[in-house]
Amino acid sequence: MSTVYPISSAPVAGKATTPTDPTATTTGSNQLNEDTFLTLLVAQLKYQDPMNPADSTQFLSQTAQFTQVETLQKMEAEQAAAQSAGQVLAASTMIRRERRAAAVAEQLSALQAARSTYDGSRLSLQGRLQEDYQMASTSARLATLYRETVLPQARLALESSMASYQTGAVDFLSVLTNFGSVLEYEMTYFDELTAFHVAVSRLEEMTGTPLVH
Repeated sequence: MSTVYPISSAPVAGKATTPTDPTATTTGSNQLNEDTFLTLLVAQLKYQDPMNPADSTQFLSQTAQFTQVETLQKMEAEQAAAQSAGQVLAASTMIRRERRAAAVAEQLSALQAARSTYDGSRLSLQGRLQEDYQMASTSARLATLYRETVLPQARLALESSMASYQTGAVDFLSVLTNFGSVLEYEMTYFDELTAFHVAVSRLEEMTGTPLVH
């Protein structure tokens, strides 16, 4: 029975055989593929002794070994592909996480800006409310004082001076002075009344509630 050469060292007619380097590659992909195996098998069958053919069990053994190696190579390739897919998925997850974090940070910044604007508007509105309320309260008190106290007394003084002027007790200048005082107090009263209504109108505008019936 003739000798069956290993797949990696089968002789080819017309060419000298050289030792096989473990690190040498047989294909461009650094792996033994099916075409290479079939080429070596055909060469071995072609140059074997026809009178003493090789044992078929050795061919089957070589075929089984090649199939096992090819299966391992496919498993390795699938594992590499799965690892690459896992890396891509991890990178994609990280990118989505970073984008989500950036979106959350942007929303938080917008929320803080809105809160700051709201607080500024609230404080401004609160200051205006206090100012207008104080103005309305002061003007109301002064208008009431002029209407119920100052103006009646000034009118009474004017009437008294007019009566005294008719009897010659006072001169016309005293009457004129008392009349000017009444006019001044009336103008002051109407100024305070106007300031009161202006402040109240502002309060109604800011609160949306009628305050004066």
